[in-house]
Amino acid sequence: MASETVNLGTELAAMRTEAPGPRSRALAQELALSEAPNASTISGGEIPVFWESTHGANIWDVDGNRYVDLTAGFCVAIAGHCNPRIVSAIQSQAGRMMHSQGGANPNALRVELTQRLTGLCPPGLSVAHIVSTGGEAIEMALKTVRLATGRQRVLAFQGGFHGKLLGALSVTSQNYYRTPFMGVITGTAHVPYAYCYRCPFAKSYPACDTFCADFVRYTLEMPDSAVSD
Repeated sequence: MASETVNLGTELAAMRTEAPGPRSRALAQELALSEAPNASTISGGEIPVFWESTHGANIWDVDGNRYVDLTAGFCVAIAGHCNPRIVSAIQSQAGRMMHSQGGANPNALRVELTQRLTGLCPPGLSVAHIVSTGGEAIEMALKTVRLATGRQRVLAFQGGFHGKLLGALSVTSQNYYRTPFMGVITGTAHVPYAYCYRCPFAKSYPACDTFCADFVRYTLEMPDSAVSD
C-alpha cells in the first residue's frame, strides 16, 4: 500500500475554561447518580474531564478546551484518535459482519489475526489468545503464568491499574477499587515502581545503589511475603 500523509491533529492545547470546566462538573454530578460506584474515578473523589471529540493527538472536552493526548488513550490510540484508515476499516467490517460467536463460530479474520500476531513474536511463542479488553488480557496472563510456573502468588507495582475484573483487581493498586473485595483478592504483593525522578524511597541514583531492586529482591525472598512461594 502506498504511504499516505494523514493530518492526525497537530494543534497545541488551548483552554477556554479551567479544567475540569463547568460542563464536565455538571456531567460528573449526573453520572455519580446513575452509574454504579467504582465504575469511574468519580467514586474516588475526582472530577474528570469529559471528552467531546478526538482527532489524532488532540482531544476536545465538553467545555471546548483542546488538549494534546500524551497517553495515546492509555495506548489504545497509538496510531492517533480517529485515524481515517482505522475508521474506514471499522466501517467496512461493521457493514459486513459485526459479530461472530468467538470460538464456537470463528471467522477467517481470526485466522489472519492470530497468524500475524504470532508472526511478530519471538521464537517459542507460537500461539495467541484473542480477548476484547485489557482486563481480560491480564486475567489470561495471570492464569497462564500460574499454570506455567505452578505458583499462585504475584508481584505487582504500586500505582498500577490493570483492570477491575477480579483477577486483574488483585494486581491493581488503587484502594477505592480494591477495598470492597479485600477478602477475596489475595496472593499479591505490591512494591514501589523504580522511578528515579521522584524516588519513592527519597534516594538519588547512582548513590542509592539501585535500592529499589534490592527491595524487590527482599520482598521476593522474605519468608512471610505474599510471593515467597
